[in-house]
Amino acid sequence: MKPLDYILKHYQESENEGAGSVLMSLVFALNHEELKTLQRKIIQCGRYRYCFSNELYKQADFVLERKNESISSLIIDFGSKDNVTRLDARDRLRDRFKGQSHVTQTQIIRAFLHGSKEDRHWVYFSINDYCWDDSLIGDFKFVWEKYKEKQCERIIIQHFPVDYLIENIVSLYPGENYEELCIRLRNHPLFSLEIDRLKDRYGNRDLGFLLVQAKSHGTIKEGKATDILYRLIAHFINENKSVPCIYRNGFNMDYFLMVGNISTALFYDMEFVLNCMGRLGLVDEIQKYRKWDKKVTLIYKKRARIWKKDEIFLSDADKWKLYCSVIAENMPREFQHLISGYVRSASTTLPDFK
Repeated sequence: MKPLDYILKHYQESENEGAGSVLMSLVFALNHEELKTLQRKIIQCGRYRYCFSNELYKQADFVLERKNESISSLIIDFGSKDNVTRLDARDRLRDRFKGQSHVTQTQIIRAFLHGSKEDRHWVYFSINDYCWDDSLIGDFKFVWEKYKEKQCERIIIQHFPVDYLIENIVSLYPGENYEELCIRLRNHPLFSLEIDRLKDRYGNRDLGFLLVQAKSHGTIKEGKATDILYRLIAHFINENKSVPCIYRNGFNMDYFLMVGNISTALFYDMEFVLNCMGRLGLVDEIQKYRKWDKKVTLIYKKRARIWKKDEIFLSDADKWKLYCSVIAENMPREFQHLISGYVRSASTTLPDFK
């Protein structure tokens, strides 16, 4: 019996490892056409993610790659009128996309752009700066002007020439992508940034403005970024009366509180703000914040040790309250009014959490 016939006869019965291994080995004996026939048969019978037929399909894919099945032949199959052939080619092109050269990736992207809505959306989420090519501008322009999909709009804003964006700014008029548009056009004389259209984060649009200025090589008023930084800290401790679920390098906030290796830089979006400040060259402001943050950590560790010496053992919740109270006490005066629910005292005595 031919290898393909044997596999097709027995693969749906092969649930034990011995029989499965035999069939998997026979896949290597199949030629190019037989491998594709096997995959079509598996699809027709239904592929299930965790069953043997799926493993057999993957084995055929592996052998096809080793037999140097050309991407160009898969692209031809992708354009087939036969639905099974087209879907089979689509799956394999997706699987092999990341391992291809820049030129080959461009060919796959172009083919998918002119496919179904699902194919186009795969492109929108798969394309990045590394696989972008200016030769795709015409294809994306055609797709954008025909379908006006917001995911395509993001690609247009990121990669199209500035002149095209200015000429079509009315038709673009992005919502979610407005910050990306600002980054591209911030320094263009015909573009005016509308603050009210930036994303609202924590009740204001300061983070969006900071992002735009940082990525467009702009400037920011002295002290503005520091103002954003401390307001973010105040908002975070106001919103998190219990220990927040934060993980860094495999450790959670409970661990950082326990060992005293705690920092406000762990709070949500703090890394984002600090990175923007670095891009803007605000070295002095970053260093002043770091000095303040270290001071807060040292005071927290000192008070935690006092409690330990007095044989008062703190729960994780009390450690968090202690840390937030130290932040509140040492918050720069102009921001202290933003913090609620914590003891703010110059005293070195222990906070009262009753």
